[in-house]
Amino acid sequence: SSTARFIVLPMGNQASAGRPPQVSPEHLRPSPKVSQRAEFDERALRRAILERRLAPCTRGQDEASPHLDECPICMLNFPGGLNRSSCCKQPICTECYLQVAPRMSSRGVSCPFCKKDNYTVGYFGPPSAAARAKARQEEQLALASARKEPEPVQTPSRPPAAAAGDEPGAAAALSPTTSHAAPTQASAEASPASSSPR
Repeated sequence: SSTARFIVLPMGNQASAGRPPQVSPEHLRPSPKVSQRAEFDERALRRAILERRLAPCTRGQDEASPHLDECPICMLNFPGGLNRSSCCKQPICTECYLQVAPRMSSRGVSCPFCKKDNYTVGYFGPPSAAARAKARQEEQLALASARKEPEPVQTPSRPPAAAAGDEPGAAAALSPTTSHAAPTQASAEASPASSSPR
């Protein structure tokens, strides 16, 4: 079959033991643009959404909101929660997942986030207020860390060559071998006189 099978967690977030919550028919299929690009089984997709194993195909919004979740692939914001990778818990919207799913039809695929093999996702409904607050805090810390510029490395300053030459003894400090040459020559000339017989 050319259509992709869905590799999702066997159980999602069951709202109740009775009938699953109603999903609008327009949220049971992706947008026409994604439908043309991705190969998938429409019946399998509809069943996975109704069984709450995949998030509904809601339309993403450009503007962020405290009650929306951002998909890190398409950078759109969605209500009602997103699918989560079973390996690294990263969110992904159903439309982006469908564009990864065709590669799973014949063999497994690695996670697009942490690169682990056997990529699977599950849907657990919208996160709690505490989980949203924690995610926002982690995002702010990551942004602050990325914006922080590294401090310049302090290197010892060296005086200019011209200024060093003007100071007495500067040349001797820069070339110690030269400073010992004159005393050595003078001591060599004075040695015959000091060694003359008394």
